[in-house]
Amino acid sequence: MINLTHSSFVLNWQSGYNGGSEQIFHVILNGNHTEEKETSLNSIRFEDLNEKSRYIIKIRSKNDIGFSNYSNNLVIVTKECPVRLEDFPIIQRAYFTKDKHRIRFRLSSALISIHNLCIQYYNNENIQSCIPLNSIRSSNDELEIHIKQMNKRLKLQNRENAERKRIQKEQNLFLRNSS
Repeated sequence: MINLTHSSFVLNWQSGYNGGSEQIFHVILNGNHTEEKETSLNSIRFEDLNEKSRYIIKIRSKNDIGFSNYSNNLVIVTKECPVRLEDFPIIQRAYFTKDKHRIRFRLSSALISIHNLCIQYYNNENIQSCIPLNSIRSSNDELEIHIKQMNKRLKLQNRENAERKRIQKEQNLFLRNSS
């Protein structure tokens, strides 16, 4: 097993004798739910798991001859999440600038460094990538991002998990044009 985190892991294994035909591997994950996956590779990734949770995995292969027996149970315990939701800052104030092409916002103090956070703005049609907070212009203790459309939502996230859509402050502020 490699890449064990608080919400995912990658499992690797070595194939047994295949009898001269291609093998398909059936992998079963049991934990707070049961998940079955198939692959022709010798590795598989499980995501969206709960932190500090115990999962039992077993594997069997299938080829032209039939199915093998399941492997012995493998027990995996996910790690504790390195970032707690209560550590996130709160978006205290957010508003459009007078030219309506920028959003300014202020964050409360937090236990997480600004270098570890990013912010995402979106509407129902278009989701932007997460912008690292340390790359955003700051003035008068407020951060500012440039936008192309009105009616945006802001979502604060931990940068290391933004791509996997994990650990985010679900404080989606909806900004409307007030004029």
